Amino acid sequence: PEVSVLELHPEEGQVPKLTEEVFRSLFNDIGQLEDDLTLRKYIFFSGMDRNIRREVWPFLLHVYPYHSTFDERIQIAEIRRQEYEEISRRRLDLNENQMNQFRRKIQSVVEKD
Repeated sequence: PEVSVLELHPEEGQVPKLTEEVFRSLFNDIGQLEDDLTLRKYIFFSGMDRNIRREVWPFLLHVYPYHSTFDERIQIAEIRRQEYEEISRRRLDLNENQMNQFRRKIQSVVEKD
């Protein structure tokens, strides 16, 4: 099925793909994203360059608040890294019984998704 021009959003085709240059221009001197609506519009209408995906996705997934500073994002990333290491360590410390229970309860749910 084809969408007619009348059914398109008025800004469809008007917003270019998000480039690294434009992405960087959306931040102030301390690293806060000043216009998250513009960021989201670029991505919604045209996507983003592959080379900035790793930096953009944490904002879209709310890992980083839009108005977080460079320093706050470094702290958040470190906290998330520590959480991941702790979860991984706990999983590796499971005995055979616990691992079987984990596989039945958790892993099967993930596989279904």
